[in-house]
Parts: sequence; structure tokens; C-alpha cells
Amino acid sequence: MAMPSCPAELPLLATCWTIAGDVLPTAASPQSPFPLERRLQAAAQAGFRGIGLWYGDLLQQSQLTGGLSSLRRQLDSLDFEAIELESLVDWFGEGDARQASNARRALFLQAAAELGARHLKIIPPMPGSTVNTAALVDAFGELCEEARAVGLRIAMEMMPMSTLPTLADNLAIVEAAGASNGGLLVDIWHVQRSGFGAMQGLARLPTTALMAVELNDAMARPGPELFQATLNDRLPCGEGEFDVTGFIRALWQAGYRGPMGVEILSPRFRALEPEAAARLSHNSSAAALAACA
Repeated sequence: MAMPSCPAELPLLATCWTIAGDVLPTAASPQSPFPLERRLQAAAQAGFRGIGLWYGDLLQQSQLTGGLSSLRRQLDSLDFEAIELESLVDWFGEGDARQASNARRALFLQAAAELGARHLKIIPPMPGSTVNTAALVDAFGELCEEARAVGLRIAMEMMPMSTLPTLADNLAIVEAAGASNGGLLVDIWHVQRSGFGAMQGLARLPTTALMAVELNDAMARPGPELFQATLNDRLPCGEGEFDVTGFIRALWQAGYRGPMGVEILSPRFRALEPEAAARLSHNSSAAALAACA
């Protein structure tokens, strides 16, 4: 991937839910109604240079004849430059939750090795979790060490509804772990919803802590319940009230030069065919990048 010389040259990555159709991440067994091959082609034809792959797609593909090697050939034929894997939960947990997480973890690491994935998105603890800070730092460091062996970055998504609701909270875990391949996934939606002043701190984030970024837009005020709002009130860039160009410029100032993921979850997008969702999400995000040139 060539080093961009300005924000307008940053590559765009279609995250898995943006083009998945009528499916929610919270479903018992989330599965897009559209074949993976169609979604990959839709993203590539729209101009995306990166793609996000959901665990369920990886699991299904690994069980087919040809397995992940066949998927690698598809990705290569479409010239994707960056692969995101989504997403790992309970990587810090215990008991049955940790056992299930470890099974996912093993497939993600296998997929990273076979597909050449750039980063794995991981989810921080949610309310009700009893994990302490020291254990969380250790678990993050251990995951990063395993990921390093297959050339994978670990990107922990800052989410205001989690037990790490601010950029500072997440950065503290990342810096304490001290893993060169571990850092933050910064989604404008979550930054905007995490409180007054969060956007102003973006440009001061350490470059080494920025592993992945996600773009979208929304109205200034969210719905009353943040978790439901993040699944339903996202808009294409330019259709809401977020300062998308300010967000992009701040991260550029902080030194981020990686792909810009586009994550739009809403009833409107879930009703779209993959081709329409890919075109709208790509073109609106590309326009936001171009405005920063």
C-alpha cells in the first residue's frame, strides 16, 4: 500500500456490516443474506481498497472445499490492500465465555495467517464485567503477542457504553501493555458520543496507538440508549451533523496513514442491496476525504 501524501489519498475499507444487508451484529448467529462473493465484488466495484470480514463468514468459508485459501484467491483477484477481521469479544474473560472466545481467536489467527489480514477488531469489556485493570492489560498483551506471530495488528474499539468509555481509558490499557502491534480503533460515532472534548483530543493521540479508524455520520443527539443507537442511527458521511472532515484532519495530524473503515449501521442500509450500500458508503466517504485535501 503506497504511503498517502494527503487525507484524500487514504484508502477506504468497507466494514462487514455496511454491506451485509438485513442482519444485525446482535443476532444469535449473524449471517448476511447475500453470498460473501457478491459482497466482496460489490465493495471492489464501488472503489473500496479494503474489506472487513465477519467471523461467521470466515467460519463458513473455512468449512468449504478450498477453505480460506480459496477466499485468499478471491481477495487477491479483487486487489484488496487491507483486510479487517471482526470481531473478538471476551478475550479477557473466564469460564465458558473465554472458551468460546478462544475458539474464535484460533480461527481469527488462522485467517490472519492465510489471508494476510491487517488488523483484528476487538471489543472492550461491557458493564457487568468483573475483569480488573491488571488482568485486562495482561490479556491484551498476550493477545497482541499471539497476533504478532502472524503479522496481525490488534485494534481495540473505544466504545462509550463499555467499561472503558473514553479514549484515555483505552489508551491507558494499550500503553500499559506496551505491544507495538496493539492499539486503538477510533470510530467517529463512538468518539462523538463519548462526551464533550473527545474530538479535540484526537490530534494528540500517539501515532503508534492508532491501529484503525472508522467513518460515518449521524445527528448530533443520539437516541436514549447508546447501544441501540449505534446499531440504528448511523448515516453516510455528509448527511448528519458530525464534523467528519475535522475528525479526518485530526487523525492525519496525529500521524494516522492507514485505511479508513466505513461503518454504517441503520435500517436504511440494512434494506439496501450490497451494490447500492457499497456505492453510497464509498462515494460519501470519498467526498469527505476529498474535502480534506
